[in-house]
Amino acid sequence: MKQIDFVLEPCPSCCSICVARGATVTEEDSPYSLSNLLHAGTIEFSIRTREFCTHGHAEDGWHPFRSGVLLPHLSNADDASICTGLDFLVDHQYLSASYRFHDSAEHIYVRIYIIPYDLPGVEGKLFLRSEVVTRRARLYLRRLLPMIDQNLEKWQGHLDIDLCQPPLIQPFLDSTAVRSTDLTSSI
Repeated sequence: MKQIDFVLEPCPSCCSICVARGATVTEEDSPYSLSNLLHAGTIEFSIRTREFCTHGHAEDGWHPFRSGVLLPHLSNADDASICTGLDFLVDHQYLSASYRFHDSAEHIYVRIYIIPYDLPGVEGKLFLRSEVVTRRARLYLRRLLPMIDQNLEKWQGHLDIDLCQPPLIQPFLDSTAVRSTDLTSSI
């Protein structure tokens, strides 16, 4: 596995300690590299405080998503269950995710990457999952997929969009399409 480290410009999601030492990113030559995954879009969460940092960066320069770090800082109770589901999907390699604060300090954006079950180099491991895992994953995916916003400005980190106007939502999948899809069959 080849690793390449490089230093980033100051990150708005880094704590003062990380800013002082300089943020680095480690790129891995792995089948699970973000460049091998499907870039789905972003999800937005409202937060009470931005006093948390994962002290590292994913390959995309954003922080790796970990719900345990984020949960205590969410300002909306519904977001907690979404984060828990997202964490399950990341842990079981359905998705990968990274996050970054909005400059307003009231929002966090989470980039969502879909891991294809037929990803080259993983020898079919993603295709062979237990029914218990796939059942829970289907429930979480049914809720999460319609929430993914494909707004390119958010994806690229141009988070200084005009907050006076409601942002244009470009859904990854329409909620009616997700509801009508048979997610009960084996994946």
